[in-house]
Amino acid sequence: MEYFRCDSPDCGYVTEDANLEKCPECGGTFFIPVEEEYVSGYGWLCLADQAQEKGDNAKALRYIETAMDQEYPPAIYRMGVCYLRGLGVEKDPEKAAEYFKQVGEQDDPAGWCALGQLYQQGEGVEKDFEKAVELYRKAAEAEYAPAVCCLGLCYETGEGVEQSWEEATRLYRQSADMGYARGQCNLAWCYEFGKGVPQSWEDAIYWYSSAADQQDPRALCNLGLCFERGEGVEQSWEKAVKLYEASAQRGYPPAQCNLAWCYEAGEGVEKDQAKAVEWYQAAADQDDPRALCNLGLCYERGDGVEQSWEKAVELYRRSADQGYPPAQCNLGWCYEAGEGIAQSWPDAIRWYRAAADNGFARAQCNLGWCYESGLGVEQSWTEAVQWYAKAAGQGDPRALNNLGWCCEYGKGIDQNMEEAVRLYQGAAVRDYPPAVCRLGLCYENGEVVEQSWEQAAALYLKSAQADYAPGMCNYGWCCEFGKGVEKDLAEAFRWFSAAAGQNFPRGLCRVGLFYEEGDQVEQSWEKAVEYYRRSADQGYAPGQCNLGWCYEAGEGVEQSWEEAVKWYRAAAEQGYPRAQCNLGWCCEAGKGAEQSWEEAVKWYRAAAEQNYPRAICNLGWCYEAGKGVPQSWEEAVSWYRAAAEQGYPRAQCNLGWCYERGRGVEVDYQEAFRLYSAAAKQDYPPAVCNLGVCYEQGWGVDKSWEKAVECYRKAADLGDDAGQCNLGWCYESGHGVPEDKAEAVRWYRKAAEQGYPRAQCNLGYCYEMGIGVEKDLTEAVHWYTLAAEQGQARAQCNLAYCYDEGIGVPVDKEVAVHWYTLAAEQDYSRAQCNLGYCYENGEGVAKDLKEAARLYLLAAEGGDPFGQCNIAWFFTQGTGVDKDMEKAFFWFEKAAGQGNVRGMYSVGLCYERGDGVHKDRLKAVEWFQKASVKGHPGAQYKMGEYYESGLGGLTKSQVKAREFYEKAAGQGDEDAKKALERMDRGEAAPQTDGPEAAPAAPQAEAKEEPKPKKKGFFGRLFH
Repeated sequence: MEYFRCDSPDCGYVTEDANLEKCPECGGTFFIPVEEEYVSGYGWLCLADQAQEKGDNAKALRYIETAMDQEYPPAIYRMGVCYLRGLGVEKDPEKAAEYFKQVGEQDDPAGWCALGQLYQQGEGVEKDFEKAVELYRKAAEAEYAPAVCCLGLCYETGEGVEQSWEEATRLYRQSADMGYARGQCNLAWCYEFGKGVPQSWEDAIYWYSSAADQQDPRALCNLGLCFERGEGVEQSWEKAVKLYEASAQRGYPPAQCNLAWCYEAGEGVEKDQAKAVEWYQAAADQDDPRALCNLGLCYERGDGVEQSWEKAVELYRRSADQGYPPAQCNLGWCYEAGEGIAQSWPDAIRWYRAAADNGFARAQCNLGWCYESGLGVEQSWTEAVQWYAKAAGQGDPRALNNLGWCCEYGKGIDQNMEEAVRLYQGAAVRDYPPAVCRLGLCYENGEVVEQSWEQAAALYLKSAQADYAPGMCNYGWCCEFGKGVEKDLAEAFRWFSAAAGQNFPRGLCRVGLFYEEGDQVEQSWEKAVEYYRRSADQGYAPGQCNLGWCYEAGEGVEQSWEEAVKWYRAAAEQGYPRAQCNLGWCCEAGKGAEQSWEEAVKWYRAAAEQNYPRAICNLGWCYEAGKGVPQSWEEAVSWYRAAAEQGYPRAQCNLGWCYERGRGVEVDYQEAFRLYSAAAKQDYPPAVCNLGVCYEQGWGVDKSWEKAVECYRKAADLGDDAGQCNLGWCYESGHGVPEDKAEAVRWYRKAAEQGYPRAQCNLGYCYEMGIGVEKDLTEAVHWYTLAAEQGQARAQCNLAYCYDEGIGVPVDKEVAVHWYTLAAEQDYSRAQCNLGYCYENGEGVAKDLKEAARLYLLAAEGGDPFGQCNIAWFFTQGTGVDKDMEKAFFWFEKAAGQGNVRGMYSVGLCYERGDGVHKDRLKAVEWFQKASVKGHPGAQYKMGEYYESGLGGLTKSQVKAREFYEKAAGQGDEDAKKALERMDRGEAAPQTDGPEAAPAAPQAEAKEEPKPKKKGFFGRLFH
């Protein structure tokens, strides 16, 4: 082997390279061959260095051994280093210590210093800080710069000596002045952070530069960091990268990691993920914890490498085992999510806590979230707040946001909205999208800050542009309804779609609504259902509720009450009030669920307690009807009022009805009118109709048929069946409009075809009587039947009368009794009277005079004049009741007072005979006169008799007598015919005050009036 030595007499550098042009030690340019026996110990070490640079440790070891044969102390030192690091030999710190001792025994400070390092680290010898300091001090006294620097480090850390930054910096300065790069770097760090010296970027940069000039890798890296941050120098990514690269090429892991980050971020160099991974790997190969963590992140994301959770976990673990907090946190997350490793909350908590205890803010926040959620630990808001506060104190934006939420809702800490807003602002300043969005909500609601839709919209937009889906939805909502921005449905749809693109459930639900309504897209129930389902499958309550409605209505899916109830229940159990109300209705109606008023009330109440107006109103109705709760008008009114105060029109209408009828409150027509008006302004059809009734009756307002008709027409045009029926009645009777029977029938038909029973009954009567339509008894029975089957009492009575008399159907007394009974059970007095007649005469039912009397009395008490006459007749005869002439007179007079001609005639007879009242022919004549005017033949006969005899205060007149006899005879009155025959024979009238036979009790005709009297009020409660 040939060797060449530098010709400079003060150098002695030796090389194997015959072509080397310049000496790396002195810069000399001339080399001369040298024989092996003339190579010095120094020369052999130069050769060993060159071999190590080429990676040939075995060759380097042979050169070192050759130098040792010359008893060259530095060679002994180098052999110690080989055993310490395992270079060319098996690593053996104990042998290294032996070699360093040999060097020290030769009074070489390098040996003392190296041995001191072994005592400090406990390698090859038992750890002994005091011994290390003793050896460092001995070497330092020999002005060995590395030892001076190591002694400075002992004072910095307080190992073997009392900690003193001042002494540390003094020693660092001493070694720095001696030109020792590591000492210069340490001194620069002290100036950077003001440790033992006043903080000075100028001095820090000076000493970093001094060490960097010697190619010290740590100094190069730290100086690069100064250029990266612009601290002490003008910021320059390009210079930072050059310095990182110089340090990285010298194998310094932090610089390799920094350089990798620059390639990853494209700072100072063109972005190159492959190079980033290459440098992360280089540092990771040296087991650098930060590089291991960052490389793990590359594998987690598949950036520059093939994605692999398993590889990510492996790298995180190697880093975490070294106590690197970010890796500990990442590893905790992998255990939480079960990514790359079996899911384990205990392990997740263990690693989060390790990182959190090391002060890592993200881990503290994650640990706080675990306590908040009760995942892996026992749920504790107090613990959650403590960890959030620690992370927030470090400015962690997510922790600031979460802690703000706790303050807002008083979770684990006293409720404090002012503090919540302050924390949201802190996180928002750090551009944390959820906090930006949450702060927008504070501006929307005017919580602590002044309400401002413009500010809210701006914040929502900022969070939306940061790709935050809730912010997208909130800004989309502002665009949809023109809050803080111009109304723009296209822009709203764009942002909702962007949120849906992230599979965000609210965004999916809103896009579904656009498809449902056909806004900005072609209407499609199928698409709406698709989006609702994607939203619902994520547990989003509004999406579940909307999907339930689609199943209820059979829109976009096959109709299914069971599916509707399933989705309503899923949303209801999350506390979503609209779903709770819908589920309550399904329980009420027995749709998709077993009918249960109790269940209905439970869900209505749950929604009502969240102030949901429809549920509040429905709960009021349950109290009104006594369904699922004890009946209580007061409770009904209370709930109606709560919903009405929110402007809910049905509740306003129902509460108005309570004031109109005095249900749960005192009658107050003005308040009723006010409430009907409020609901009518919202075009609530029943309220518009009821407002018309107020105008018709003059309740709370001046009476006006014209305004009544106006309201009925508006309600009718809105499709309200009651309004249509009432408008029909106005046309039939000519109230507020010119009489028009055909137009009446048209409106009756509209309402009847909607299934409104009163209109069906009215239309049936029109067909029966040929009013506004050609008479058709079959059609009349058809409409009466439809109304009767819905429980409309008048229709049931009319239908019974049809079967009773064979009108449009064959006579069937049993069927007639059936329908009379149903109507009578509803206290419909005409039906009670007619059913009484059936029991009196045994028609369609076994004869029962007591039952007949009971029914006549009910009808009479209900104001039916026929029932009044019939029960009066029973009292005169003692039929089914004890005979009582005073009661008979009472009921005859009641009937007469209603204009009933039979009642008038009977009252006249009572006065004539003194039955139940004092005898008074003047009064008798008065009532006979009234009855005769109405064409009652018996009364006409009596008037003829009184004129012929000159009784009752009448002037005797044969002419007048004959006139009345003829009227009565013309109606078939036999007594009148006989009186005329007697007068023709010239015979005088017989003188008698004896009693006359009273007429039999006739059946009250159901249709004696043109049609059953309508009182004008057709208001109803809508449920």
